[in-house]
Amino acid sequence: MRKAETPWEPRQNLDFPLPAPEAVNELCRLMGCELDPRTQLREDVLVPYPTSDPDDPDGKFYTIRQNLRWIAGCHGANWIITGEGKLYLKPIGSEPEETFYMVTEHGNPIEIGGLLIYGG
Repeated sequence: MRKAETPWEPRQNLDFPLPAPEAVNELCRLMGCELDPRTQLREDVLVPYPTSDPDDPDGKFYTIRQNLRWIAGCHGANWIITGEGKLYLKPIGSEPEETFYMVTEHGNPIEIGGLLIYGG
């Protein structure tokens, strides 16, 4: 995600406003990553031509991260980088129900003697 901290100065051959899927694919290209296939983007969310950030003293364009943040907000989701290095738009509320079991770094419950270890 550190690559997303660069200003987005779009190619001149892009036709704005861009539908969110097209904009995100362009941002992934610029960051050098792939879009996770589980990501669901709405075609009716349009991304306007990026402008310079009025809060930036040098007048630089808004960053890739800022544009991704706005797209995520329109979808009620957050961006994450998966273990495979892909950009994934994870919907808020899609987390599994809390069980309070202790888990491994991969999310699998820890068992000792066939019993799940309770962490709460």
